[in-house]
Amino acid sequence: ICKGDRLLLTKNDRPLGVHNGDFSTITQVAFTETGKIINFTLRLDNAGKEITIDPSVYNHFDYGYCATVHKAQGLTLD
Repeated sequence: ICKGDRLLLTKNDRPLGVHNGDFSTITQVAFTETGKIINFTLRLDNAGKEITIDPSVYNHFDYGYCATVHKAQGLTLD
């Protein structure tokens, strides 16, 4: 995972304000001295807001460079 990568979020999380099917772009990644990811910041496509995710707490994401029609059928919408 690095800055500029596209991610697809795959689980609703009300406190984070994300929904299954949200697309986002990584804007910042924080690492430990040994190279382990501490957290990363995402800019959500649908809301334009930025959130910070700790992958040890919320790990429901995948690369989001493309999506099929079948994935779009499972989107959660307001």
